[in-house]
Amino acid sequence: MKKLLLSSLIVTSVFAFGYNETDVSNANFLSEKGIITKQNSGDAYRLRDRITRAELVGIALKLR
Repeated sequence: MKKLLLSSLIVTSVFAFGYNETDVSNANFLSEKGIITKQNSGDAYRLRDRITRAELVGIALKLR
């Protein structure tokens, strides 16, 4: 389960050049699990931005 969540986050955060409703729902799922911070809109998730090393470490620590 943890690998699935991390994989989903990496795919959503790093490789997404555009996003759709599925991407936003995946981000909402991760926020419900406490992996990422909940945002008010799909744009606020910054799905087109790359994930930083610090963000990845923070997520990995939460999964631990």
